[in-house]
Amino acid sequence: MRQYFRHTREIGFFTNIIAAAVEDRGKGIKGWIGPRWREENGFQNRGGQVRFKTGTPENDPAAMLGIFHEAAHKGLTLHHSALKAIRANAAAISAVRDDAEANRMFSCHPVR
Repeated sequence: MRQYFRHTREIGFFTNIIAAAVEDRGKGIKGWIGPRWREENGFQNRGGQVRFKTGTPENDPAAMLGIFHEAAHKGLTLHHSALKAIRANAAAISAVRDDAEANRMFSCHPVR
C-alpha cells in the first residue's frame, strides 16, 4: 500500500507540472497577453503564482526556502518551473538546516 501511495504522489506531481506547462503554452499560442511577471523580494509573481527570478541559481538553498516564504506570505502557489527546480535540487536545502535566517523565516519564535 505504501508503494502505491508513493507512485500515486509522483504521478500527481508530474501531472500538475505538465498541466501547468500546457496551460502556459496554450496562452502563448492563442496570443493571450496577460499581466507581466512582477519582481518583488528577489522573485517574480503573476496571476497568483511565484517563480524564481531569471538568473537565480536553481541550487541556491536560501532562494529555495525563500520562495516558500514568499508564497505563504502572499498567498501564492509555486509556478511549475519553480517546482521542477526545487525537486531537482532538494538535497541542497540540507545545507541551511542550521542557518538562523532560514529558520527564522519558518519559525513562529525567533531563533536565538
